[in-house]
Amino acid sequence: MDPYFSIVILARSGLHLLPLTIETIKSQSEKEFEVIVVSNSKQEIARLYPDLRVCQVKDKEISQMMNEGIRVAKGRYLQFLDPGDRFLSHQGLSYLRQLIQDSREPHLVYSGFLMRGPDEPPQAVSFSFNQETLQKGMFPSHFRSSWFRRDSLQDLGGFDEMFSYRPAFDFLCRLYQKKNLKVVYSRRVLTDSEPLSVSPKEMVGYVEETCRILYRHFGLWHALRWIFVQDHLKMLRWTVRLVKQAFWKSSE
Repeated sequence: MDPYFSIVILARSGLHLLPLTIETIKSQSEKEFEVIVVSNSKQEIARLYPDLRVCQVKDKEISQMMNEGIRVAKGRYLQFLDPGDRFLSHQGLSYLRQLIQDSREPHLVYSGFLMRGPDEPPQAVSFSFNQETLQKGMFPSHFRSSWFRRDSLQDLGGFDEMFSYRPAFDFLCRLYQKKNLKVVYSRRVLTDSEPLSVSPKEMVGYVEETCRILYRHFGLWHALRWIFVQDHLKMLRWTVRLVKQAFWKSSE
């Protein structure tokens, strides 16, 4: 019998955080799930976790790793996690399954999430899945708080491998155009992650790909508007903090 959930861990880096993620998955009261680890270091992970299903990819491109997860997954719903991501409750998957079944198996389920900024406490964030929020590029670049029905991922050809930072956002824009789309939202925050630093390269990639995706799906006006409505002061503070960290590390 196929599992109800496929939890795909994208082990690009932070392998020392894998035990934290795996522990919270295995402690779930819902047991109809499979865990798939996608990595370019298959032998090392298979040695450490012989009971897990490990798939190998040639490089660390996130969209390629996600597509490999889609290819091998058997679950009805897929979730993508990074090492360090974790469920906040042992009842997380049980709650999700009940929500999904009560909602007659929607194409997408997403939940609230915790947003962190430099030197700021985490804040619970929620918003609607509609054209306005998509045009504003508001959906987060992470995907730990989204659960995709597998046939929806397959029907749309998975994630576009030309994107390295925001493939999930591009997929959501394509999914929104699907006929008879059914989406369910939960305000309950189900997952969280270990705080990780963001490199300047990642910040630039995030901005560049957001503009390309908005231009692709909504036109030039929305791409330009997204640039001008950003909190540039906040981004500047974040950049200064990252530069300071880089200089401190280099001087140690």
